[in-house]
Amino acid sequence: MSPSKDLAALALRSHSFKATMVCAAAVALSACGGGNDPTGIVISGKVSGLSAPGLVLINNGADEVTLSAGDTSFVFPARVIAGSGYDVAVKNQPGGLLCTVTQGVGNAQSDVTNVQVDCAALASGPGGGGGAGGGVVPGGGTPTPGPGNGGGGSQVGGASECFNRALITPGTSYQWDMQGQSSGASLAWSDVGTVFGGASFEGASGLVETHRTLTMEVNGTAVSSQNIRDYLQLDETAGPVLVTYGIQSEMTLIGGVGTIGTRSIYTPPARQRDFTLGLGESYVYASTSVNTTTFAGVNTTETVTDSYTVTYLGQTQITVPAGTFTACQFRSLFPEEPLDAYVAKGSGLPLVIVGSDGEGNRVRFEMRASSRINGVPVVQYHSTF
Repeated sequence: MSPSKDLAALALRSHSFKATMVCAAAVALSACGGGNDPTGIVISGKVSGLSAPGLVLINNGADEVTLSAGDTSFVFPARVIAGSGYDVAVKNQPGGLLCTVTQGVGNAQSDVTNVQVDCAALASGPGGGGGAGGGVVPGGGTPTPGPGNGGGGSQVGGASECFNRALITPGTSYQWDMQGQSSGASLAWSDVGTVFGGASFEGASGLVETHRTLTMEVNGTAVSSQNIRDYLQLDETAGPVLVTYGIQSEMTLIGGVGTIGTRSIYTPPARQRDFTLGLGESYVYASTSVNTTTFAGVNTTETVTDSYTVTYLGQTQITVPAGTFTACQFRSLFPEEPLDAYVAKGSGLPLVIVGSDGEGNRVRFEMRASSRINGVPVVQYHSTF
């Protein structure tokens, strides 16, 4: 897919704060290719307490390793490219045990040996007992809620703990600076926005309107700049639910390619319920939008439907250039392959996005220390929560 088509897809699919992260990453990732490197970095680690068979670990949503009872270590069969991301999770839990992963996410600069998997017997009684417990299936299947002491992340806590209302409160401004790497190419994108109140869109009033500028770079060279207006509302009755009514955008393609204008109307308004989920819970995000795209003086209108499953995998500690945080992990099962997002507990910072470069390679984007909220560095802002 060409960069211009990818950027147009971004304008059509940006339906929410978190989805913007997803789409921005997908666009930047598709700007460079990649391939498997058989001489690359080895991902391995240690296991404790594995007294039953059936544990399956997965790295970057694709590479799997199956362990036997009594195993104390593991090595993933596929190597990763130096500088690319790794994301180790439990795909299948062993019978009667709950296994959790720590130090399972990062950028691989040299062979990784410190991933730790700890297994313990499930508690008996309500929510416990034998069985698969809080196992999740990154690439498919239906995750089930764990017993309240594990799952995909290492800590218990509902996804609502990672939602920050201030980020959609009028008067708030923010700057998300993200960095990544794929096959030796340096990737970056920046999302700078301000939140306004009292907006109207297609007959709906009392909405929140965010004005954002999204820019993307490959190897330090700008490839696109996009001005976006999102029209949102927060539904507190169902928990925090973000409701998107529409999006308007104007995207400039660097190099004289031109400008693409897009106006998307969601019918009905799209509802993002990520932050209402409990550990291991899922829901199907579904939306239908009427999109009018203007390019070279020609208008094209089409109706687009979008549907994918979102699962909350729990909370875990994560380190990025901006600092070390406890974060909620969400997994979105797109038709192509899964995409993971990590959002900071309390402050709601979009810390990490792990997705595909369009050629089957997983790439990780991380928040830079230059990111700010209301002019305050994100580490300082986060410390107030």
